[in-house]
Parts: sequence; C-alpha cells; structure tokens
Amino acid sequence: MRLQTFGSWLDTAGVSAPGEAWVSISSAYWRSPSLREVDAPAMGVTAGVARRTQIGVSLPYYHVTDQSGFTSQGFGASYVTTKFALSENPRIGVSTSPTVEILNWSSPEIGRVNFVLPISLQTSVGSTQIYGSTGYFTRGSAFGAGAVEWPATSKLTLAATMAHSYSVVSDPVSDALGVARHRTDGSGGAYYAPTPGLVFFTSIGRTFAPIDQTSGRLAVSAGMTMNVSGIVTRAPRTP
Repeated sequence: MRLQTFGSWLDTAGVSAPGEAWVSISSAYWRSPSLREVDAPAMGVTAGVARRTQIGVSLPYYHVTDQSGFTSQGFGASYVTTKFALSENPRIGVSTSPTVEILNWSSPEIGRVNFVLPISLQTSVGSTQIYGSTGYFTRGSAFGAGAVEWPATSKLTLAATMAHSYSVVSDPVSDALGVARHRTDGSGGAYYAPTPGLVFFTSIGRTFAPIDQTSGRLAVSAGMTMNVSGIVTRAPRTP
C-alpha cells in the first residue's frame, strides 16, 4: 500500500542568457493539522549555459515536527533541472524543464529518484505578466498551475498564484483516511528589486480545497535572489 502523493510546478517560460547566473537563499514555513515544517536554509542556483538552455539546482534543509512533538531534520526534496526555451516569441513564450527529483524518503512503490516533466507558457497583457505550467511527476501526480504578476511600481511587483494537483494513483489506505485525490493551493506575494541584479521576495498561501488533516493551513516563504555572473536579462522565478 502507498499514500497518494501530490506535486506542483510553476515557472515562467524565460531562460537566462549564456553565462548569466543567479543564486537564491530562502526560508519557508508550512503548517497542517498533522505537522509543521520549516525549510531553512533553502539554496538554489540557476545558470544559462547556451542559447535557450538553462540549468538549475535547488537544495532545502528541512525541520519537521509531528503531532507528538517528534522532530526530524535533514536535506529535503532536491531538484536538478534543465530548461529549454521552445519559443521566445514576445507574444507567447514556451519552455520545458525536465527535472530530476531526489526525495528525502523512499518506499518500494516510490523510489528516491523520480522525474518531473513540465511545460510552461507565458504571455503579457500590457505590463502584466501571465504564465502557467502543467505536467506530471513520475511518482504519481499530474498538475496545473498559473500566476499573474503586476508591477505596482518600477521596483515592486505583486503576484497571485493558483495550483491544482491530482494523484493519478488510487490507494485504499488514503481513501480510508479521508485523503482526497486532488488539492488546490493558492498564494499571494511580492517581489522587490532595489537593483536589476537583486530581488527580495515573500509570499503567503494555503490549501483551499479540500480541507483535511493533510491540508496546508499556512505556507509562508521569504528570501532573496542575486545575479552573480553575466548580464542581467531576467530574474528567475523565485519560490
């Protein structure tokens, strides 16, 4: 038997220029009725390695406390991504980001190493950016997510996101525990860029449906991303 798994992915269609590199550091807090988790620090690196090609690595360190008060910690789910721009048309951009997912746990049914197969689209309406991603986690989750980003000032951008994940694997144990096979999460956030090569970000969100023991009642994240090499063409989407 296995519990259902959920996964979501959201990214813009843009790709960094060759030689352009960004480093991010962040922290996040997530709470449900059954446990709470703090990811700190969470590190990420992205770099343009060729025209229309970008690579990235993310590695969080987690601290999880369950209902009994037991706490565990260690390196969490990590991702190694290669992103390809399929279209750089100003009206609509398209990219795909095949990713290796390395979990901090494994089971006979779900191995430690899995894959994420997303595709992302992006367009704009005036100065407002609209983008979304859809795809599949090989551990058994399909997803769709979207975002709207609106520049409130020349340095401050406001964002709203919505994501839906669906477990493609039926499981009697999850059914008996009342764990639904789908999940919808939303968040709102802001990006502040005092200079083109430095971005501070924060967001707050929660699970909207269904509401059960595994639903996220609060999710908060904050951090910064900084250009460390090459010209600044675009800041990568931050968590």
